Amino acid sequence: MRAPSQRLARGEARWIATAAMQEEALEVATRSVFAGRGAALDRRERVANGFTRHATLLAGSMPRPPDTPAALRCADPDDQMFIDLALYRSAQLLLTRDKALLALAAAARARGLRILRPQDWAMLDAAG
Repeated sequence: MRAPSQRLARGEARWIATAAMQEEALEVATRSVFAGRGAALDRRERVANGFTRHATLLAGSMPRPPDTPAALRCADPDDQMFIDLALYRSAQLLLTRDKALLALAAAARARGLRILRPQDWAMLDAAG
């Protein structure tokens, strides 16, 4: 079973993001809900290191897909950018632990995008 970071390091996957996504992830890392995972500054540093080592940051702002009745709308407006980028870039996979994004999994699947938790992606490798 390969962890997402191992797949990224081996070039088996590509992580694309924007600066706004990086800022959102860094802010989330400091939330008290993750207190059991070490000090806030340590968590923030680990997230920052992950972006530095693995993410391809896209320059500039990403064009937003047009609003249509078929557009996927995330219940959390702060997370809309993640689904928009995945669909705009025709990504095959969006890894997240966010409940609002995971709730879009069935609708996204119909558009060719799988939304999974990182551990579920790792389990697919073990099963396949």
